[in-house]
Amino acid sequence: MPEYPLMFLSKEELLSGWSIPGKGVMECPECGFYYAHPHPPEVIDGKDNSEAGWGGRGSLIRILFEGECGHSWYICFGFHKGQVIAFWERGPDLEGGSNTEPPSLPAFITTQSFR
Repeated sequence: MPEYPLMFLSKEELLSGWSIPGKGVMECPECGFYYAHPHPPEVIDGKDNSEAGWGGRGSLIRILFEGECGHSWYICFGFHKGQVIAFWERGPDLEGGSNTEPPSLPAFITTQSFR
């Protein structure tokens, strides 16, 4: 599964050029298309006992994105002993999309992508 780069911009950077592809604009991890629509966040309580199902003991926040390309994916934030782990995972199949592989273990976002 490919790594998905996620960049955080300051508010100043956001206001001075956020619409440039490759500069803070989220892209589909499947095909690179950069038009997507979010769903409301989902919070799964891990009960400090790994019950959120992401690999850590704490809770999980995940946001489903539907790309205009037909793919879907989740951006996830897992919490474990004061650390926040950011990763993405495949979303449900969409009509016309090509998400043919079943969901697998989350692909972790690389630390070098947090510039």
